[in-house]
Amino acid sequence: MPDEQEWPRVKSTIYSWLWRSPASNSLVVALAHLSSGDRTLDIGCGPGAAVRQAARIVTKGRAVGVDRSQAMVAIARRRAEGLENVEFEVGAVEALPFPDDTFTVVWTVSAFHHWTDPEAGLEEIRRVLTPGGRLIIVEAQTSGEHGLSAAGAEKLRAELLRHGWVQPVMSRHQKEFVVSAHAR
Repeated sequence: MPDEQEWPRVKSTIYSWLWRSPASNSLVVALAHLSSGDRTLDIGCGPGAAVRQAARIVTKGRAVGVDRSQAMVAIARRRAEGLENVEFEVGAVEALPFPDDTFTVVWTVSAFHHWTDPEAGLEEIRRVLTPGGRLIIVEAQTSGEHGLSAAGAEKLRAELLRHGWVQPVMSRHQKEFVVSAHAR
């Protein structure tokens, strides 16, 4: 059994292989309609698969991932070696380690339900998004705690509208809900 300091690395390595979501990562990158100059941020990036996919498109921009887990960020950095326009940081959605108006697209895949303070997280995202920048939230359709129910996805869409986001939309893509909007 790994010691206490080694456990986060072992757990993150196992998680990065067992609970991968290649379809969700490809979906969010496709829905982002990226161009070569976009600057993307993946919140709760895990091992960074969506960030690496985006980096192949945003060749004149940059693809960034942030995750609370230092061990997961270390895995993401290793897997992205050689990609010059990729960056990973340790951080939480409620206090993103980036200046205002840094990104043109921000997304989160299967991580929104883990946020401790969704309202603060959405405010931070709006802070780091450029005016008109896009937010995309992808969550599994569920009636449990890990994902969003139809009512939860619609409530999130309504909250975005109430808090000044532009054109919030809720849609379904196979077994996932997607809630998206633009920053003012």
